[in-house]
Amino acid sequence: MKSIDGSNQKRLANNDFDDWYPSWPPNGPQLIFSSLRDGEKGIYIMNKDGSSVKKISNATSPAWLKIVNGHLKK
Repeated sequence: MKSIDGSNQKRLANNDFDDWYPSWPPNGPQLIFSSLRDGEKGIYIMNKDGSSVKKISNATSPAWLKIVNGHLKK
């Protein structure tokens, strides 16, 4: 993660897992992403500082972005 101007770069995932399709929900404080962890693919959510990683679905397709983002806005 980094500022728009490229400064303040910070790595959120310091692990050996494969993470992809990151997305910030509109007005949301958490990052949503797909990942392969412990041999299982899924959708995860974590705080913007990289803490509190939680699996929220077994799906992994980018098609989930619109659904999950809409759910989190409620």
